[in-house]
Amino acid sequence: MVKLLESDQSHLALRPKDPQALHHLCFATLAAAESAPAPSTTKADDLAWERWCWYCETMSTPPLRDNTALSPASGALTAKRETALLCGFLLYLADSMPGRGGNASAKPQSNFQMVLAVRRVHERMGARMDVLHGVRKVYDSLINSFVTSHGPDDLVPARKEPLDGPLLQRLFSLSDGTTLGSKTIDWDDAYWIAWRAMLSCGFAAAFRKAVLLPTPNTTVGPCDLTRASISWIIGGVAVADPSAEQLASLASGDYCVIKPPTSKADPFGLHFTTKPIYLPFAENLGNAARNVATLVTAVPISTDQRPSVPLFSFNAGGVTMGHAEASHVLQHALKAAFPLADSSRWSMHSLRIGAATALMKAGASMELIQALCRWRSPKSVNIYARIGARDYGTWLLRAQTQHADSSTTRNLPRFDYDGIIEALSGTMEAWDGSGR
Repeated sequence: MVKLLESDQSHLALRPKDPQALHHLCFATLAAAESAPAPSTTKADDLAWERWCWYCETMSTPPLRDNTALSPASGALTAKRETALLCGFLLYLADSMPGRGGNASAKPQSNFQMVLAVRRVHERMGARMDVLHGVRKVYDSLINSFVTSHGPDDLVPARKEPLDGPLLQRLFSLSDGTTLGSKTIDWDDAYWIAWRAMLSCGFAAAFRKAVLLPTPNTTVGPCDLTRASISWIIGGVAVADPSAEQLASLASGDYCVIKPPTSKADPFGLHFTTKPIYLPFAENLGNAARNVATLVTAVPISTDQRPSVPLFSFNAGGVTMGHAEASHVLQHALKAAFPLADSSRWSMHSLRIGAATALMKAGASMELIQALCRWRSPKSVNIYARIGARDYGTWLLRAQTQHADSSTTRNLPRFDYDGIIEALSGTMEAWDGSGR
């Protein structure tokens, strides 16, 4: 990037007095671009770049494909060369990339995601790659071969099942003394109060695990879900710091109000943090507002400490579950509550899937589901909001009683050229038969 700017001969060229200024400016620009993606995306991109660098080394070519300085005359050659390189990388991944869950090889979708990751890295470094059209043909061929070898079922993405309100009620109804791995349930203990509040909020507010719990080994700050993220509406009045007596008197019509933290879909808080989440209070075991009120009362945090204490901390020092621990406890709870079911069908992400599916079941529009679950794209709603057997069957039964009377304009009755000939032929036959 620096060399490209230094070679600019136009009257608008950047010519700072400090010879290092261009370098510092380009470095700052790229560093800012690197900080934009979510940590999970950056992790995937790093792995893809590592594999890309190794592949490019076998081809004795630089991994950074900066073609911006080439002349238009060399454009055709450049496109063919870069297409061949990326196609070769995709085929290399298909031969060498291991699959998840002990599978010998990854799915073609996973291979192609590595190619897209390499493209993202280039875009963040100011070197755009625009030759994916040819690569998609190879990708389609890989999918065809995969289906031929493994069948279409192995190509279907593995999605977790939804965790909804009734299922959570079963989890929260496990009796005291139930052993869940190395833990034993005691619903009066702050650990289990926090766990119940976390799961019920995860479902009610459609939170991801990464939002419910802070990233391990990081400092909790204003971008996280903390005790300072919540306030209340009690008796129609907004209350920032309710007393224990007020929390104990919560009733129907009261709300726990959550300011959404930043997230994977909103890393800078520009889209959702201004739209509060209102959790209505109700007297049932899985009610999120009720469970948060119990947690806030059981583990009080001073006002000045709340911005740095995770919401679902189970002691005054701000200790909360780790990501792996939360998943581990949930799996054991599922096995205890549903001993005949395959607990691996659910995960912490099932709370978010359950929220979308339950909203659809309740009759919410796709637009409303997208808003309440804070998805930037309607594609996510189509993936996670699923129609259940009862609703599916109900609509089909209704359909069987309907008369489909629609038509296209092409199939409407018409008097065209053939019709005119037929009509005239009939008239002539009638005329001939009359003897006139």
